[in-house]
Amino acid sequence: MSFIGTKKKKLFRIYKEFNKEARKYIHLAVCKAGCADCCIDVGNIDITTLEGLVILDHLRTLPPSQQKALNQRLEGNFWSKQQRKRLRCPFLSEKNVCQIYSVRPFSCRRLFSFEVCGPRGPVLPRKLWETGEKALHKIYKLDEFGYSGHISYVLRILKNPEFHKIYTHKESLPERIEKEIRKYDLMANRNLLNKTRVLRLEKGLTQS
Repeated sequence: MSFIGTKKKKLFRIYKEFNKEARKYIHLAVCKAGCADCCIDVGNIDITTLEGLVILDHLRTLPPSQQKALNQRLEGNFWSKQQRKRLRCPFLSEKNVCQIYSVRPFSCRRLFSFEVCGPRGPVLPRKLWETGEKALHKIYKLDEFGYSGHISYVLRILKNPEFHKIYTHKESLPERIEKEIRKYDLMANRNLLNKTRVLRLEKGLTQS
């Protein structure tokens, strides 16, 4: 198995560990099927490049007509996001069903609400938020040489054959690719890893 394949397996292990640790809180959430406030009103669904590879792998297993429709929505989402608009997730159907639920990113997996969402958005216990921060730290560490950002931006850069090859082979980025990354407002996971480490220290969270 390639090192990327190994990382993908480890990513789902982190998801599973989070679910196990968060179970005692999650069953109290008011979220239910058809509720999609967090997929519409949050305004930015962020993913890592590793999660992007998982999503792209999943898309390739779908019927061609569905692939085409989802890619068109991703393209529209990308250009609308360039205008700084708040957008519903491109993978959310008209009936408010997630079309990539089995491979949804951690930013979606960690988000629950313990009150019906209103103008202030989801409400969750501090302990659950901290559990999510610990898991996010592990994901950044796993994908330390990757990048994070808005879902349509990350998927777009991964569709660039040159970037895909460089990223999966852990090679240095040429200046033209670095410009693309900056244009898409992507953040290096190494920088985000340091940021979450500082936050964890400030809040007295245990390092792992």
